[in-house]
Amino acid sequence: MKKRIVALILALVLLVPCALASAEVYYRLKDRAKLRQLPNYSCVVLDSYRADWALTINNVVDKNWASITFTNGKVGYIERSHLVRCSSSSAWIKKNETKLRHGPDYSFATLAVLSKGDKVTVITKGNNYSYVKTSQGYGYVPTSILSKKKVQPDPGPKPGPAGYDAWVTSKGGTVGLRSAPSTSKNVVIADIAYGTPIHVEEYGSSFCYVTVNGMEGYMRTKYISKVQPAPLPTAKPTPAPFVPYTTTATQDSKGNTPRLYQGEGLGWSSVKLEVGDVVEVIARGKDPYWVKVTVGGSKGYMPLKFLN
Repeated sequence: MKKRIVALILALVLLVPCALASAEVYYRLKDRAKLRQLPNYSCVVLDSYRADWALTINNVVDKNWASITFTNGKVGYIERSHLVRCSSSSAWIKKNETKLRHGPDYSFATLAVLSKGDKVTVITKGNNYSYVKTSQGYGYVPTSILSKKKVQPDPGPKPGPAGYDAWVTSKGGTVGLRSAPSTSKNVVIADIAYGTPIHVEEYGSSFCYVTVNGMEGYMRTKYISKVQPAPLPTAKPTPAPFVPYTTTATQDSKGNTPRLYQGEGLGWSSVKLEVGDVVEVIARGKDPYWVKVTVGGSKGYMPLKFLN
């Protein structure tokens, strides 16, 4: 009997380390870090990873370096000072049409779409994005849409595609598509032209989260309209530059004598000219039927009808 008890205790002792080993410990990056080929600063940099990426440690090299594997499968060495150890917890999704993404940013591919009230296991809680386990697989969601308290789903059938179709309405030329809801020029991804169709994914009073031309980002709400805008008026063509020319004075169609006026208009004082007088046309008048001229060294204005 004693032998059986001893054997059972030994078996339990052996099982405990196995159980502990089977539960992986996850870490997240607390800031941007470089993944290196070897555990030193002079070796090849394989890639650079942003904060909130989740990972596991394969082997601790020393107090400074560890061999790690990111959730995207990439393996390499990273400084341990960038790592934050995490513990799992339960949470609920607070928003319909929440996208589960391949990486900790809206620019990564969508793996699945979650609904309000869905329960998830938070594996690593990041400042902006958290790595979670869901009924549809693993991925990243914004930390801000996670609740520690149970969230009830919306009553009735789940909603269809989020958002609505709209158009860019700024008449100033283009509107910036931004990586963040900020007016800083540093976050502009692309300039989107007036009248371009877009899809509003999430509405905000100052910025909307939109998709356009295969890209995603933020756009200022005041430049977005549900009504397709009218085409912008065609700009008036710029007149060709005026080129001075020389001609001669003549009578008009009614036989009136040509005259040189001091100003642009028949109310100005004038002097009589002779038919055939040489006239140098030096500028356009404000009125399209008048021109500024020089005749015999005197400057003035004449109606075009008195010029050959």
